[in-house]
Amino acid sequence: MTRRAFQTLVYSQFWTPDTSPDALDVAADLAEPYLVAAHFLTLLMPDHSVTKGHLDRAGWREAYLEWWARHADSYCPARPSDDAAPPDWLLDP
Repeated sequence: MTRRAFQTLVYSQFWTPDTSPDALDVAADLAEPYLVAAHFLTLLMPDHSVTKGHLDRAGWREAYLEWWARHADSYCPARPSDDAAPPDWLLDP
């Protein structure tokens, strides 16, 4: 999907007679990272074992975990900081 096709899709879903073209451009720009994330997740999906040319949408998690198992040595674990407690604003009700 091209960027222009994605903008057309967003325009078709959010257009109303009162919506300005600038607002539609902003909506498309805000949604674009989700499109990119979907493309990256698609790359993680393995091929379907039965249906040739299709992806196994149920098996992407396993493929992701296998990728991490292969590359774990390349990434050092994060060192916990001395002040590992969450900030007060996060804990306050």
